[in-house]
Amino acid sequence: MTNRVVLRLHDILEAISDIRHLLTGKIMADIETDKMVRLPLERLLEIVSEASPQVPAHVTSEYGRDVSWRQVADLGDVLRNAHRDTDPKILWDIFTKDLTPLEHAEKAIIAVLAASPPAQPNS
Repeated sequence: MTNRVVLRLHDILEAISDIRHLLTGKIMADIETDKMVRLPLERLLEIVSEASPQVPAHVTSEYGRDVSWRQVADLGDVLRNAHRDTDPKILWDIFTKDLTPLEHAEKAIIAVLAASPPAQPNS
């Protein structure tokens, strides 16, 4: 697997960690009423969305079977086109229901990659 894929996996994990930090002590209403919460949350979710297609399909089909990888990838388009119409409940549901399975899948993929011998260049 390429270094770029590994970097994207780490980008996703870092964004998830940042989302957890951002929303610590927050409630769904904070996303709706405080744009200084909503806007960084949307941007971090875009990062996750943009990085996810870089993970090969054979890897995503093996890990995180409870993750809707297509929806993760499509989320960025939704956020870019929603402007101020982003539904706070959907963002909150992503935070409370979807991030943990995605995080577990990313960590499992990284663990497998760390345990695998590095790919040999073709001679």
